Amino acid sequence: MPLFLRSLSEDGESDPHGGGHEEENHSLPHHAAAMLLFILFGLIISQLCEIVLHRYHIYSIPGSGAVMLVGIIFGSIVCGISDSWGEKLDFNEHLFALIFLPVIIFQSGYSLSLSRFFKRIGKILTFAFLGTFITTMFIGGSLYGLSDAGLTGQFAFNLPESFAFAALISAIDPVATLCTFGCLKVEPNLSVTIMGESVVNDAVSLALYRAFQSFILEKESHSESNAANVFKQMGYFLWLISGSTLIGAIVGLLCTFQIKMVSQRMGMNVQATVIILWSYVAFAMAEALQISGIIASMVCGIIMNHFCKKNLAKEQKAYVNKVLLLIASFSDMCIFFLAGLSIAVFIREADYELVLWLTPLCLIGRALNVFPLSAVLNKADPKDQITKNEQVIMWHAGLRGAIAFSIALHFPDRCVLKDDDGEWLVPLDSSGGFVYECDPAKCENGCLRGAVIDTTSMIILLSVFMLGGTTKKMLDYMQIQTGVVDSHEEHKKAISEAVNDSKWKKSLRKLDRAMMQKLLVKKKMRRSSTDISEDMVGLDREDEIDKIIQKSDEDDEALGCGVPGGGGGVGLVQGENSNNANFV
Repeated sequence: MPLFLRSLSEDGESDPHGGGHEEENHSLPHHAAAMLLFILFGLIISQLCEIVLHRYHIYSIPGSGAVMLVGIIFGSIVCGISDSWGEKLDFNEHLFALIFLPVIIFQSGYSLSLSRFFKRIGKILTFAFLGTFITTMFIGGSLYGLSDAGLTGQFAFNLPESFAFAALISAIDPVATLCTFGCLKVEPNLSVTIMGESVVNDAVSLALYRAFQSFILEKESHSESNAANVFKQMGYFLWLISGSTLIGAIVGLLCTFQIKMVSQRMGMNVQATVIILWSYVAFAMAEALQISGIIASMVCGIIMNHFCKKNLAKEQKAYVNKVLLLIASFSDMCIFFLAGLSIAVFIREADYELVLWLTPLCLIGRALNVFPLSAVLNKADPKDQITKNEQVIMWHAGLRGAIAFSIALHFPDRCVLKDDDGEWLVPLDSSGGFVYECDPAKCENGCLRGAVIDTTSMIILLSVFMLGGTTKKMLDYMQIQTGVVDSHEEHKKAISEAVNDSKWKKSLRKLDRAMMQKLLVKKKMRRSSTDISEDMVGLDREDEIDKIIQKSDEDDEALGCGVPGGGGGVGLVQGENSNNANFV
């Protein structure tokens, strides 16, 4: 676990020759095991809480919120038992990003209703790009104005800091959104619009944050002019979006080609493993190039959704979907639990005046994003209207989550100072540059990063409980359908509308039929883009799933890569139709 591994690295410094540290080295596994055991019990209790909420249809407390609350309670207990243990409960954002996040984003793309996604791709990109920019500008400008007027409590932000902070809290979180809407099975068109926006706008907000952060650091280093930095950040933004998309597409095509060539020699467990490994390749490759692993994973999932699935038989599709859903659900629970643990550790003395200002600013910024852009999009496309009720739900779906928290941990830090007249100051060096370093022992007014972390944590909690906890009531009040699964007819209609929507979509369809499917799909498995086969619906009966799992274990055992009676099928049967994994 991320928190547990960090404690190992801190306490595990040992003499390579074994001298003088024998007793400490022998005690290390016991300490680490105790920490891991504590976290595992927390995860078990979190799972039980989710089961109770689901069993008794309690929607006033969202599942993600309940898990986060358990994490906060466990984190508080650890801090109360031992200060040294509390200090080691450090949110390792690198493991969070590289282990838990990729499979969640990939699974959302792999199980996406592509017809509905591409039907609304223009709307999704408009909200993700332009909408996030509008929200960031509003929150950043408002925060700077409030700070300049002395209304932000004991902390103050200059202009670059205000917009950098606004960027990290402007985007809705894909993990929190997928968790909430996935459980309720919201009406497909609305769900795919919000889900698509949440994935793309996260990358947009990250690009904006890095841009404003560079202005902060540029003030410190005096390395570039403002104009040069602006053009540099514009180039980086274009590279982030296009590069991430390209990497995700290439990795998805490579995996599809591998599955096409050797799938006949693979058992179902091996097929699922191959697909999962390639999903991590997409994320890791993009992050290694300092672009968006989230966009790369999403694009990889979409590419494999369209091409790779066609190389799998019906039972193979159902099995892979279930494995991905299982891993993504577990990762989702771990993210919220660990975020709760970390919030308990990091929050020391939250500036509630700052929280009370930023919470309504986030809601107003989201409204300035959703409602004006929806009006423009409705005029541009009268055939596919976003109704007023849907617009309210889109505004209400502005949940923040662990991604914002992980970014806040790296916010540029400095001491908070006042001059003799009580005016806020940013520390300057001898050449007039900003000094971004902070020693809490020497800064009587506190450090800026601490304020950002505390405020972000409080906004996450408020959004998860206030917005996530009232989602079901708001959906009912706005008369939005829930518990919806696409039918044959609805899916076929969505495909027809998506394909005939524009000339460029028709061109892509022709390219897909003429070249891509011939290259990437087995001849006997090819089908028209508008054909609906039985495997789109999946399998409904648990006994059929059991047969699939048993067949997979037998296939893997025959190949020498499985264990008789192995755990590949444990926990896969959840008593729900497996086609729930095929649609958002």
